[in-house]
Amino acid sequence: MRQVHRYAALVCTLATSLGAQVPGWFLGTGSGCPRSSLLYERFASSTFDLANAPSLDFVPNTGRGYIVLRGTHAILPTAGGVLVPVGDDTVAGPFALGFSLPYPGGNGSTTTVDISSNGYVYLETGTITSARCCDASDAILRAFRRDTPSWAVFGTDLDPSAGGSVWINTAPGIAWITWDQVWEGGTGQFVTAQIQFEASGAVALVYGPATTTSHSVLVGWSAGNGVADNGPTDLSALSGYDMGSSYGPLTISAPLARIPTVGSNFVVDLTHVPSDALAAVLLLGTGQANLPLDQFGLSGCNLLVTSDLPAFPTAIAPPIGTVTMPIAAGTRLVGLQLEAQAAVLSPTVNAGGVELSNRGTIHIGNSGPVIVRAFGTDSQNADDQQPFWSVVNATNLSIVSLRLDWRAAVPANPHYFDTDQTGMGDRFDGGNSTIPLCHGTYRQSTDITTGLDYTITPATPCGTTSRRGWIGSNFGLSAGDYRTLDFRFQSFGPGLSFLFDVDTDGGAGNGGAMAGLVVTVQMSDSTVRSGALVLIDPLTAQVIL
Repeated sequence: MRQVHRYAALVCTLATSLGAQVPGWFLGTGSGCPRSSLLYERFASSTFDLANAPSLDFVPNTGRGYIVLRGTHAILPTAGGVLVPVGDDTVAGPFALGFSLPYPGGNGSTTTVDISSNGYVYLETGTITSARCCDASDAILRAFRRDTPSWAVFGTDLDPSAGGSVWINTAPGIAWITWDQVWEGGTGQFVTAQIQFEASGAVALVYGPATTTSHSVLVGWSAGNGVADNGPTDLSALSGYDMGSSYGPLTISAPLARIPTVGSNFVVDLTHVPSDALAAVLLLGTGQANLPLDQFGLSGCNLLVTSDLPAFPTAIAPPIGTVTMPIAAGTRLVGLQLEAQAAVLSPTVNAGGVELSNRGTIHIGNSGPVIVRAFGTDSQNADDQQPFWSVVNATNLSIVSLRLDWRAAVPANPHYFDTDQTGMGDRFDGGNSTIPLCHGTYRQSTDITTGLDYTITPATPCGTTSRRGWIGSNFGLSAGDYRTLDFRFQSFGPGLSFLFDVDTDGGAGNGGAMAGLVVTVQMSDSTVRSGALVLIDPLTAQVIL
């Protein structure tokens, strides 16, 4: 870390005196390259814009996914095909294609597919049993990314048992699957959509009359197996789009509880390292940059740091790697902030043979922080595996109390917590109730591990023997709406997290819209930490205390 000592005076003014507590933290922003083998768009009901339009053609790009073009494929007839025996929310298969279809990711090729009534095709038969009902929700998108490779031809609530039919046809070198005038669930609106597979690996999505009146729609391709999310794409605007690799963009990260502090080794993780990677380094800089590198053959890559400090060697064992940064003891480095980006040499990743990661900001401290984060497309969230709200205690103290307060938001914000919202799997005001659909939305039992104090809080609407686990104040528009929430804990010690879901109304519901919320925590040494969430990206707001 000698080289960092040399540059410390250039990048920061030391904001600490001996004994002052300065939290260390790591924050990943932006996206690396190449793009992952994931392409999708989510259409709200009545907004589908690919009906009766040029086809979406996915042309194989050897070793690097697909090139996506607007094409001239037309709907092929279903006459002579095999009727797929699917009803409402069912999966059928396997069905033979008549040839071996190559595709990026997963097993790499298949001769058979499974078909979902809800507009999906699964390439690795028998691995996905869910029909993915019933719209383009966050949970469905996560399944699309997490499961084995699949196509979302017209992913929504389709019900062939109510109207229309699903067919598979084959001919030499080509196979096609058609949802022929299949009804949107519960509406009577019908959809005609088709996917065409060619032995070369080329794929086309073709649409006749197609729209929905009550459900959102997911369309696209996923190599699955946890492929990185590039974010949605306007499919109607694509022309020559390079989807990138099957393994996803190079990414650097560190768990929230892993903190860069003086006198310790800080470890940064690399993921999506290509199998043919030859070497890697962690670039370091005193500032941020955003320099496109397409002209050098690095398609979709950007240099995100000034790279004016010596680089760190990186150990790689594809598909992962690690960088260990020894941070000297003492006060000299406290408050130093560095920008980091990994670079990997890979002959096949792109024409330039180099992939770059996202940017990681490393703020060196002498203690760990409390990190509060809102993340997701909608606070009305029912996914236990990806809670909308998280509180991480990376300090060496315990958290005694937590307050979330919209009243002090800067700028002023009309949001409020809708604590009696249903449709989240359970309901936030259900607390420790054991009544089905009335249990609280504390996720992964973190209310228990942190010792959430139920005893001081009001009874739930589900019965006087259960308690909410929080106290609401400063009423919103109606009963159950509050501008302020308070929690108390008995054992929220170092390294623990508190995860929960509570709906937020009065404005946009995504994570980024939570910027401005003021968070106050009291620690076990009676100190108080307070700050407002700041916008990290459109789906994330976070405060480091």
